[in-house]
Amino acid sequence: MRNYFILDEEKFSNGEFGILAYFALSTKVLYLPEELSKSQRKKIDGLYNGVSEVSTFLIGQIGKNDKNKDKVSGAEILQYACDYIEEASEIIAGRVILVELKDNPKLINFYRENNFKLLKNSTENEEKLLQMIKII
Repeated sequence: MRNYFILDEEKFSNGEFGILAYFALSTKVLYLPEELSKSQRKKIDGLYNGVSEVSTFLIGQIGKNDKNKDKVSGAEILQYACDYIEEASEIIAGRVILVELKDNPKLINFYRENNFKLLKNSTENEEKLLQMIKII
């Protein structure tokens, strides 16, 4: 997992150091549920409809500095993370962004508003987290 920081450019230009937010990125294998249709599998993989797993870019965490919470929105932090991932995908390939989250309607709506889709029938993992994906 690699952490990235979003700095307060105003403070930085004055020689100060202020963190507005952060996000963490990694890669992870996504095991596709058996119940997933062939067309859904092909859409996720991009080539084949018989795949059972795909490599993904994982957004492990996003967060804001409470002292500066009005300077950057959650959507902006998520967009920073997606921009880094899209840049990486051009170099090393990959087409799926994954987030894992607790079953919380507010979180689910946040990611839906940012073009993530809940993976239907996602297998329960150790932490019982839901999985949402975005195809690049």
